[in-house]
Amino acid sequence: MDVVGLTSSFLTVIGFGIQLYKDVKAFSDDTKGSCPSEIRKILVEVGSLNATLQTVVDLVNGVDPSPEEEARLARQFGGPIDGCRDCIDGLKKLLSSTQMDLVANPSKKASPKQKAKLFLDAVKWAGGRKEKCEALLSSLAVHKHSLNLGLTALCSGDIKQIGADVREVKRDVKHVKSTVNTMQAQLDESAQDKVFEWLESHTTNPSSNNNDAEKLYDSTTCSWLTRSGEWNTWLSDDSRSRFLWINGYAGAGKTILAYSMIEHLRRLTDPFNESPNAQRQDCSYYYCYHGRNEDAAVPFLAWIVRRFCMTSRSVPFILNSMYRHRETPTTLKLLDCLDAILTQFAKTYVVVDAVDESKPCKGLVDVLKTLGTDPRFGKLRVAVTSRRYAEIADVFQKHAIVVSMDQHPGVQADIQMYIKNMLGGKDYKKWDEWMPGLKETVGSAVLKSAKGMFRYAACQLQILHTCYSLKDLRERLNNLPDGIDATYAGILRAINDNKNRDLVLRALVLVMGAENDVSPIHSDTLAEGVFGPGSCHDIEKLKQYCLCLIQVRADKTVVLAHYTVREFLQSLGPKTERGGTFEGDEKLKFFALNAKTVADRYNSIIVSTAAASKFSGSRGSVKDDPNGNPIGFDPYALSRTRTAIFWDRKHTLQTHGSDRLISLLNPFGASSHGLRLFGSDGHKDSGNYVMFEWLVQYMTNNDPCAQRAAHLAMIVSLEEPGVVSEFLQKIEDRKNVFQAKINAKLPADFGTYYSNGAMESNPTAWTVLGLYVEGKRRGYFTDPKIAMLRKFFGEYLPESEVNSSIKLDTTRTSQEAGYRCPLSSTRTSSTSRSSKPQGSSPAQAPSQKGPSAPTPQTAPTKTASTQKGPPPAPTPQTAPAKAASTQKGPPPAPTPQTAPAKAASTQKGPPPAPTSQSRPPPAGPKKQEKPHVSSAQNQTAGTSGRASGKQEPGQQLPNKR
Repeated sequence: MDVVGLTSSFLTVIGFGIQLYKDVKAFSDDTKGSCPSEIRKILVEVGSLNATLQTVVDLVNGVDPSPEEEARLARQFGGPIDGCRDCIDGLKKLLSSTQMDLVANPSKKASPKQKAKLFLDAVKWAGGRKEKCEALLSSLAVHKHSLNLGLTALCSGDIKQIGADVREVKRDVKHVKSTVNTMQAQLDESAQDKVFEWLESHTTNPSSNNNDAEKLYDSTTCSWLTRSGEWNTWLSDDSRSRFLWINGYAGAGKTILAYSMIEHLRRLTDPFNESPNAQRQDCSYYYCYHGRNEDAAVPFLAWIVRRFCMTSRSVPFILNSMYRHRETPTTLKLLDCLDAILTQFAKTYVVVDAVDESKPCKGLVDVLKTLGTDPRFGKLRVAVTSRRYAEIADVFQKHAIVVSMDQHPGVQADIQMYIKNMLGGKDYKKWDEWMPGLKETVGSAVLKSAKGMFRYAACQLQILHTCYSLKDLRERLNNLPDGIDATYAGILRAINDNKNRDLVLRALVLVMGAENDVSPIHSDTLAEGVFGPGSCHDIEKLKQYCLCLIQVRADKTVVLAHYTVREFLQSLGPKTERGGTFEGDEKLKFFALNAKTVADRYNSIIVSTAAASKFSGSRGSVKDDPNGNPIGFDPYALSRTRTAIFWDRKHTLQTHGSDRLISLLNPFGASSHGLRLFGSDGHKDSGNYVMFEWLVQYMTNNDPCAQRAAHLAMIVSLEEPGVVSEFLQKIEDRKNVFQAKINAKLPADFGTYYSNGAMESNPTAWTVLGLYVEGKRRGYFTDPKIAMLRKFFGEYLPESEVNSSIKLDTTRTSQEAGYRCPLSSTRTSSTSRSSKPQGSSPAQAPSQKGPSAPTPQTAPTKTASTQKGPPPAPTPQTAPAKAASTQKGPPPAPTPQTAPAKAASTQKGPPPAPTSQSRPPPAGPKKQEKPHVSSAQNQTAGTSGRASGKQEPGQQLPNKR
């Protein structure tokens, strides 16, 4: 039977059923409910059957079956439908002819005789037709059940097909998502590299940490982990958990264990595999480091996304969009990027070391939990190490495979192997001559006291190596300290007892301060900074003095040897984090170095060195370390001092006072050449349009007033009214200084200067105010300096020059009213000019020692799309969008409310154009005069997103400047 015939049979039975239902219903209505209960059951069963039959018809008509499926449908429904037809026929015959006549002619009215006949028929129903009706209804129910079973099977097949269709749709959606997100947007290799370079500016390269771990790694150790069940469970494709957490106390060797995991995973994967995505695997890593003082969530994600993108040579669409719009990467955006790039791999692995050294660590902890548990990242396996801090354990232990290193026999065996290998080296060969079996005795004693701490064992071996005799060695061996803190305390007490304590303290300050400031200090720079230039001592001698407190990395930069060293030095102050165990120990108090102490002493050392510097060489004569800092302590101090003057002037003022800064800013001073040479962040000022005064070449002459005027021009660049006031109070002939002409060569307009560094060939003469007005006319940002100069010098300058500056910027802002000259007590009302800001009372001026720094507000600027000429001054709370490393042409003015760019320590290329801390706020609508426009500016004007940026000048950065 084909589908058409089957459908016809169904429709026939449905027709019979409908007719029977109508007849029975009419009979029941005529008897007004006095009919037998079996008659009413017929109504129920036949009504239910009709509904079932109609459903089957609808489903059968909606399919296009194959011959095999037609045969299956005939077997499922052929027998039950025939049985239903027979049962309906039998039920119809049970009704009497009189009943059927009345049903067939509903217009007839039953006569009394007919009604009596109907009553008698109802009475006779129980005689034999009742049992027959019950049998037919029972058979009808069986056939209906068979139909329902067939219907269920038919629907089940449809549901399975629907499920398959849904899965196919999901695969299609996933494919589309993968295609869109990983779309390379026609990026060639060069364009991809630009995206990778931009992404690198938002991360911290952990390669140096990996190289340090490699130097300490012993291939005979750490095998206990890769042999463990937890490790193999984590690697297994059948594992429920893709998340492995290895915890241990400080100094247990977690970093070396992390390196061993990375090496093991590298052997499992082949990042250069050219096979299809289905077989491609890769691994990445990230080392958190206490010296960075950063929340590692975004740098970590940016690093692994960059790694997987470079391996697959693909750029997700979302990442390319972020790059084109110069968006600041966020955790959520980078997670989306990672989700997209993982489609290019079959399996990936990530190892993260020292999660507890992320400051704070909550953001990173949440990210790692997401990576280890979210099905989106099913192709990624995550292994992390950390101390067992409560805020970490509360999250990780619920979701991860946990391995504890505390008192682990594998760790103990590794420490024993490490001690054996160290004592077998040439450095300890002399012990063989002192006494047979001495090395075994030392090894056993150190292993017992280590209690599972690699760091303790390493420090004790280094300390014992300094013993000059067998007696000294035995004495120290019998008095091994209890724990790592006691070990550090013993080292510092020993240093305090000799003449080297000041050198060691200076070294620790420079190492810790450099890490907080920008990046680790180079070993040659540190040695010169501690021992002085021309000393015969080098970094090796300093390592002997400091023992196991410092470490020289593979790139020859110097850092603290371990996180526990920083923790211990910080705990020696009055507020200890370790219970005050060493509080009151005067020998240790000398080395107390909390964050503020380090910042103050570091700043004092570099600024004092810069002030005394007489560097006269060229920039090319000074090499740079891997972080871009000049090697040699004089150039390094000059570079860091320029950074301190610009980015951290408040702290520098507090540490040194205004006299030191005034001396440093003398353009004819001994240190001026070096300060200009090494730029605002150790590079150059050509990319920064707020650095106008540093670009000017002041010409020497014999006019003292002109020299003081040039000096004043540099002091004004600080935008610190108090410092300007202090400088002016010491000058008697102020009027002559204000009106003196400064001979100077000025840079070309900003667009031209940025492109080729063009300077005027001949010097020109300017007053202090005129110099800054001309700078603004050439496209540099000098507004706050001009505002300050008007208030300080307006009454001493020619009317024409003041009017010229006002004409260039017609708005007299409310902020300018804040610059009340402290010298106003020498003025009379007859000399007061009409240019005095409204609302400033003469009675108020004498009571103020210096102009107060007004609150920054945003000054109106032209939009980038319509502006011509050099880029305008950036507005407050603005971070230029593009990193300097990819910038071409002069950067345009960034727009307000732009996310801040990365700190200066990681920025490449020329320094950006930060905003002023004391920019005049607008008092109302401002009509700006169209500035001078050069051809170079016309070519670069209107480009958006090209200015590299940093924090506001004068803003004190917490860690890096």
